[in-house]
Formats: sequence, structure tokens, C-alpha cells
Amino acid sequence: MFYCLYKLKFLTPLHVGRDSGSAGLEGSQVYVHSDTFISALYIESRKIGKENDFYGAAEDGKIAISSLFPYRGDELFLPKPIYAPRTDITSVSPEKYKLFKKLQYIPLSMFGDYLRSLRGEGLFDAGRAHEQIKSVARVETRTNVAIQHPKDNLPYYVGITTFARDCGLYFIAGYGSEEEQEVTEQLIGQLSCSGIGGKRSSGYGKFEIAKKALLDKEPGEPFCSLYSMLSERHNTYMSLNLSLAKDDELDRAVEDGYFILVRRGGFVESEKYSNRSLKKKLIYAFGEGSCFKYAYKGCIADVSQGGRHPVYRFLKPFFLGVNL
Repeated sequence: MFYCLYKLKFLTPLHVGRDSGSAGLEGSQVYVHSDTFISALYIESRKIGKENDFYGAAEDGKIAISSLFPYRGDELFLPKPIYAPRTDITSVSPEKYKLFKKLQYIPLSMFGDYLRSLRGEGLFDAGRAHEQIKSVARVETRTNVAIQHPKDNLPYYVGITTFARDCGLYFIAGYGSEEEQEVTEQLIGQLSCSGIGGKRSSGYGKFEIAKKALLDKEPGEPFCSLYSMLSERHNTYMSLNLSLAKDDELDRAVEDGYFILVRRGGFVESEKYSNRSLKKKLIYAFGEGSCFKYAYKGCIADVSQGGRHPVYRFLKPFFLGVNL
């Protein structure tokens, strides 16, 4: 498998609903889960009659896609590993400890330092890491109005994410062959026009590819470090996406593993699915940054409930190798 990194520059604000599943549009987030992004690509594949090709390649592990994480210029941010440190990995300063607790992401340039601190081989500078990711994006609430003629126009509120200059989201895709790469990049091109996230009917979530890099061909950092962690053997596997082990893999996966569970629900977007809006089956998946000793294969779950066709949640893992 070979790996490609894509940096996305957003042309319009982005709306990404909260993981909590709470009602309302007021919140937004500074990342996009892999299952949301891959499902959007699958919907695009249905428009051109390539859904069977895309689904089959994803099921066979010939297409693997990470979640979308922030970047600033040349600096990429990885999810903070979910792992119990062997020692106190920050200084005793309460201020720095609070900063460490708030961190969701670790700059790739500091990721080796962070892993060494988890092994008890030094302290981690949480303040420096916080400064690097600060102000990558701004999350705010925008007031809109629902027009209901002839009267009773109602205001509603939408949380939006706006990225700073030279900032955006990136993801990594693994391909079994150039054929899978070609199909996926065609779908990404279509999706860039229709947008990702919520409230796309209001024009949110449109993007363009600011950079594409083949990790085994691109010289220098951060590409060499990423390719090494993706392609070489390590003693621990950190998830770069939302995933879920199959039933017969689950016991082995959670043994000696450190993980968080993320609630995944929502409504089915397909107009062909039902005459009325129906919810997807609620499911919990292992979150980004979860660490395992066993590289499970995962699944693609059918989360439909009574509609006219299956609804897939893509939960095959995308692992980054780390030594812990």
C-alpha cells in the first residue's frame, strides 16, 4: 500500500456537529471524523455509478482514509495518543498541566518528544505545543433566519469553523493501486464542490486541495516521519480514524488497549432511503488516538433502520505505528 497526504483549504466556513449528539446546530468542531468523510465520498460515488467499486475497495483494505486533522503551514497535528504514561510527563507547574489536559493534538514536530515522555524518558513541553495549535481556527455562532412566508420568520443559530490563513485540514489516504487512487481523487474533486460537514445547502464546507504529496516520494519532513510510522513495524498501533473491531476481534483488540468511545448517530441524507427523515442506527466506535497492541481489521457497518437501501458507516481502521 502507498500513502498520499492531502491538505484542504476551505473556501467557505465549515460546520461540524458535536460528538455528543445533542440537539441544535450551535456548536462546531475543528476536525472531521473519517466515517463522515468516507460516507460523503461514497454518496459521491453513487452519483457516477461507482459505489460498488468504492465499497469493494474499502472492504478489501485497498482504500484507507484517516480523519481530517488541522495543519498550520508545514506543521501537521496528530491526535494526542490515548495512553497511560509511565511517569508524570509534564513539569509540576499546574498551569502547564492544565494546558496538557486541554491538548487534543500534538504537533508532528514534537510527536517524538511526546512518545518519549510517555515512556518515561523526559518531560513534554505542553505550553509550546499549545502555542503552535492556538488560533489555527475560530469557532463562532452565526445567526440565520428561516423564512416562513408571509410571517413568523424565525432566527436560528449555526456554529461555524473558520480557518486562519495558511491553515486548514489534512488527511492521509492509503491505496492498494493507482486505480483506487484515481477513483478516490475523482470523488474528492466532486465533493470539493458540494462540500463536507453540515449545512451544505447554505454553502458551507467547500474546499480545494492546497497540496498533495506521496509520502514515499516527498523529501524531508514531515513526510518522512509519517511514512516511517505508517510503513515500518512498531509495538503499538494508534488509530488515525474512527474504527470498530469485528465481534470476533473485539476481545483481543481491547486487551492491553487504551481507547475512547465516540458516539455516532445522525440522520440518513439519501432522498431515496425514505419519504421522511429517519435516523441511523446508533453505534459507538473507537476514537482517534486510541492505542492498541493488536491491529484488527475492523468492519463496515450497516446502520440502516427500515429504509429502502443499506446505509454504511465505514469503520475500517487506519493505524499509525508508535513505540510505547
